[in-house]
Amino acid sequence: MGDILIFTWLQLIPLLIIYSAVMFLRYRKRKTSFIQQIVYLSFFIYSVLVISKTFLPIPISKRYIQIIIESNTAQKNNFIPFSDIYKLLMVNPNHLLDVILKQIGGNILLLLPLGFYAPILWKRFNKVKSVLALGFLVSSGIELTQLITSTILGVTYRSFVVDDIILNTIGVLTGFCLFKIISPLLINIIKSIDTQNNKNLKLLNLWRD
Repeated sequence: MGDILIFTWLQLIPLLIIYSAVMFLRYRKRKTSFIQQIVYLSFFIYSVLVISKTFLPIPISKRYIQIIIESNTAQKNNFIPFSDIYKLLMVNPNHLLDVILKQIGGNILLLLPLGFYAPILWKRFNKVKSVLALGFLVSSGIELTQLITSTILGVTYRSFVVDDIILNTIGVLTGFCLFKIISPLLINIIKSIDTQNNKNLKLLNLWRD
């Protein structure tokens, strides 16, 4: 287990290098404001956490893969909507709260911040339709990557579950709605500390004519 955890952190190092390189190349000729840096850095940290939660650790050791197969602890893919939730409720009918909090709530919360960040970071995601498409594509990408990786490894270390795509997409939409509710307050806060002709509002796509 120690080796697996060490490898997990090693897998994150390239992401830190890529982030540093991208930020350097993008802003080497112009300064970024403190607020911008906070937004970009927090989004990067969130992205790393999502990657860590959905993909890591990857069992690259043949011995560890064999243990999973022999102990019959490999996960199972599920392509039928809501069947996983139904099975959990049937097996543990008294654990409704646990199912709601862990299975449903956890998947909604996973991509909820993406729905909040998206309209701030990219102008194109300022409508429900575009945000829904983003949530569906990102969640589907995560599930398909897990499926492909499991196929390559020869063991289902992360399962493809249709429920996750549905709940993740709902989470992105929830985050977007939260952004719409909070954005007036957010704009007022930035205006109160922005001394550069509303530069931060424009750079963060919060400027309203």
